[in-house]
Amino acid sequence: MGIKREVTILIFLLLLLWLFVSILYTDQTAQKMRYLQGFHIERDGEKLQKIVDGTTAEGVIVYDPATNKVLAGKNMEKTYSLASLTKIVTATIAYEKDKNQLDSIREMLKTSNNEEAEKLAFAFGTDQNSQAQYMNAFTERFGNMHFRNTSGLDIILSTTTKERIPGGEAEPMALIRFIKEYYFKYPELFDQTIIKKDNTNLIVDELGFVAGGKTGYTDLSGGNLFVVIQKGLDREIFIIVLNSTEKSRFVDVQQIATYLVQSSI
Repeated sequence: MGIKREVTILIFLLLLLWLFVSILYTDQTAQKMRYLQGFHIERDGEKLQKIVDGTTAEGVIVYDPATNKVLAGKNMEKTYSLASLTKIVTATIAYEKDKNQLDSIREMLKTSNNEEAEKLAFAFGTDQNSQAQYMNAFTERFGNMHFRNTSGLDIILSTTTKERIPGGEAEPMALIRFIKEYYFKYPELFDQTIIKKDNTNLIVDELGFVAGGKTGYTDLSGGNLFVVIQKGLDREIFIIVLNSTEKSRFVDVQQIATYLVQSSI
């Protein structure tokens, strides 16, 4: 009986030792995996920033709405002319005022039709001044944003000197805050912006992971582009490039988006 008892105790102690070693190994493995994951994310973040730094655009912001983190950026403290990115605000307010305008809003965002933007704005103002005042009051809580018309077209002050001012302007982070709230509140507004036909966004067919977007271009703003990319099943990332060129805005976003999708970020 004594031998059996000693053997039983020995087996029990060996089992305890095995359990302790297994727990220790599992914990060390988990720590190592977390370290490696963090290393890869940090390394890929640095690569992403290099891509952003190398873009033609003067201003860039790459933003993760799920974590409220800026993944990379360039000259984000400046105020930029928005051009037709202004129509995102026009569309949102018009939709809040009249849900029956959904089809017109979708088409306006896809084709960037200036006349349609002006028509839709009658939902919240009788003329350009009252519409702009409403837009400014509506967006005040998001930060530095200012609107003078509903289309984003440059306002020409002098035909002689060609002096002009933007129809809409904002700091990148203020625009991001606005889009974050209303893109997820009204995703149906962007349904048509991923369809190639009559779309001003020339890369929607080349990037199969685009979930929405909006173009903008005027002489004052240069080339602007907002794109939502789908990284995985339930994660969206926002990319905005500002004051690029008419063609390079698409190259800028395509380089950023392609890297993001394949990275560990």
